[in-house]
Amino acid sequence: MSTDTGSAARTQPLVHSVLRKYLPSLAAQLTPNQLERVDFNIRKTSHVMEYLILALLAYRAIRADHPRFRSRHVVFTMLLGILYAASDEWHQSFIPSRWGVAADVVYDSFGVSLGTILSQWREQLFHEKQNRLALRESEPVPES
Repeated sequence: MSTDTGSAARTQPLVHSVLRKYLPSLAAQLTPNQLERVDFNIRKTSHVMEYLILALLAYRAIRADHPRFRSRHVVFTMLLGILYAASDEWHQSFIPSRWGVAADVVYDSFGVSLGTILSQWREQLFHEKQNRLALRESEPVPES
């Protein structure tokens, strides 16, 4: 969505029409400023979610050859996500209806951080489960 299609001028009418269709009573009560705020919140939440997903996938790809945790998995995932976010904002600065905003890199970086934390958490849960299963299998079976 780094092109003209993803610009605020294009998404605001879409947000308003969706609100009118699915939440007509709410849409009727919103002032233009409130509508702008709803659009802003949706756009920034989208930034975080996009980069969260990018980090989940990047972390999985980076650690594919080395299943044990290594700090470089985190570092590479964070670097990849943040550099991509910065390059995306730089790209947007060349689109006439868009502008590159450093604050969006912060939102994107937050998404990358969350995705990396979720990846580590999932990995930790997986290893704990594997350890419990291994312990269960190694326990002697009581004789009757």
